[in-house]
Amino acid sequence: MERSKIMRDKERFKLLAVGPLPPPITGEALAVQGIVNATHLREVFQIKVIDRTTEGKSFVSSSWRTLQVLLRYCYLLLTFRPDIVYLSLGQRMRGILRDCLLINLAYIAGTKTVGHLHGGALKNRFKTANWLIRWIMRKSYNKLAAGIVLGKSLTDQFVGILPPHRIRVVHNAAWGMEALNRQHVNKKLARSEPLRILFLSNVLPDKGYFDALSALRILKSKGVQFKFTFAGRYVGTDGYSEEELRKKATDFINKHGLQPWVEEVGVIQGTRKWEVLSSAHVFLLPTYYYEGQPISMIEALHAGCAIICTKRGGIPDIVDEGIGGWFVPTNSPEAIAERIEWIWNHSEWLEKASKHNIEKAKREFSLEQYVSTLVEIFAEICGEK
Repeated sequence: MERSKIMRDKERFKLLAVGPLPPPITGEALAVQGIVNATHLREVFQIKVIDRTTEGKSFVSSSWRTLQVLLRYCYLLLTFRPDIVYLSLGQRMRGILRDCLLINLAYIAGTKTVGHLHGGALKNRFKTANWLIRWIMRKSYNKLAAGIVLGKSLTDQFVGILPPHRIRVVHNAAWGMEALNRQHVNKKLARSEPLRILFLSNVLPDKGYFDALSALRILKSKGVQFKFTFAGRYVGTDGYSEEELRKKATDFINKHGLQPWVEEVGVIQGTRKWEVLSSAHVFLLPTYYYEGQPISMIEALHAGCAIICTKRGGIPDIVDEGIGGWFVPTNSPEAIAERIEWIWNHSEWLEKASKHNIEKAKREFSLEQYVSTLVEIFAEICGEK
């Protein structure tokens, strides 16, 4: 759609965005931040943003925060009077019920809502919920004007909740590409020893980090020359606290003498993040989490990393197996080590994989394409098509 057509009655189109914003840094928060700050979107829509972040807060604090979000949301529905609500959908039960309330409030106010799913847990939440929750979800989500998923392999997330013709696919994208130095990417291919392996993700028990560490122990015993970098933070869950996860990792590294091969650089952003990505040969994420399309994996494509990962959520839409990376089974350090050793012994394949992934990222996961597709969806729902 031509921009002039969308902008011809600019005062008419108002967008209210609701979702998490950094800090803390998560894939969903980065995606929402990138959307609401996108120049093209702000040129054609008036935007108000509600940050619904509750991560890391106590039950009382998060409940109070949720109440504040609801009050702010109602206020803006009445005063800002948006033409469309952009809602980044939660995937935990409390977030799902909150979203159902937000969708219904917008419906009562006569405002259309677009729900954007940044993960792959909604289907399972729906299947395992009791009949009352399923009824609430079905009645509420059916009021969405559109439900957005990150890849074709994730369209089943809305099965039984939203009619197929209202499900849209918008691939994720990477932000801050101006900090990526292509010369650094090219230089890393000139030397493949030691093989530099990057785990760029927050660590939860289901992210596969401890499978990665176990694979490093195997690689060490086989004499593979490697350097492993962990960039991210430990995230406490119901099963483990942040300190328990950190201690578990440190104890394993010390027990198996991996200190010379492993470095932890913490949370990295901006130029520093792209420097680390540009120097890595392999991006490793053996996750069994409910993934959408990890932004860090898309960043790794742009930086020319070969990918080793599991077939979770929307990841199969990112990786071309055997060409740009390899899939491994979940909970299989042996398979991870085998693939890394194979890449170490096939430097010519690594160079081809790097070039393939860079081209794929430009073609399928560009920021321009991502934002333009969202603008088209929003404009269509606002009645411009």
